[in-house]
Amino acid sequence: MKDKQKVKEKKRKTGRPKGTKNKLPFTTFTQALDYAKKFWKEAQGSDMSFDDIVQYTGFHEKKVVRILNALRDAYKLVEKTDSGEWILTNIGKGVAVNNSESLKEMFISNSMFKELHTHFGNRNVTESVIQNYVKKHFKGVNSKEATKRYFEGLQIIKTQGKVTYHDKPIIEPSKDIALHLFQLKYALHPASHNEIETLAETVAEKLNATNDESLKLLSEFILEKKGQKDELIGLVNRVMKKLSLESPEKHRPETEKKKHHPESKESDDVNE
Repeated sequence: MKDKQKVKEKKRKTGRPKGTKNKLPFTTFTQALDYAKKFWKEAQGSDMSFDDIVQYTGFHEKKVVRILNALRDAYKLVEKTDSGEWILTNIGKGVAVNNSESLKEMFISNSMFKELHTHFGNRNVTESVIQNYVKKHFKGVNSKEATKRYFEGLQIIKTQGKVTYHDKPIIEPSKDIALHLFQLKYALHPASHNEIETLAETVAEKLNATNDESLKLLSEFILEKKGQKDELIGLVNRVMKKLSLESPEKHRPETEKKKHHPESKESDDVNE
């Protein structure tokens, strides 16, 4: 009798700790993507009340609560404001316009899918391989459903990620946008904190005034990261790649030309 009791106690100790059961998000990747697009279409990035969202989806309030929790916690597509309203995050806005980087961010926001993607990457693996990995590493998860969603997420990234920072420009950049971009680019090597923020705000304003959704999204990222030099450099480079802009000398301020090429005059004299 005592031996049986010991076996039972041992089983309890080696089992899954209470409260550690893994769960799949309430919504699938496709559903989450559809909700983000619907919210973008209806609110254009503005705050949304809970009643607004109930109206947009046409679902019962209890279901909407579960949807919003999944979009916030599992996919990072929405967040709650201090006033209790809901709003699309930058990832949510990017997903709504099929930005490939945002789609990937949505995909790896869930720790399980992030681990799967890190472990397997873009390798061609069978469903059984993913299923076995899920069974081994994520106790309590429906491995078949998790595998289905994993491949669903990969497929979304591959087929729907059309609007990226590296696409050919949808609009022809104006001289005004180009000038401010180059001013910001060269001010970052180096510049005073205040000068960078002022130039970043100007660039963001110019980009937001275009009719290109991905540029509008980038303008928000620039405003958000205007105080972080390294992040800002990357964003400026992305905008310039999207607009197919290079760094011609004519856009660089005269003082910067002299600073970067102090030997230019001597070179001219030699050439003459």
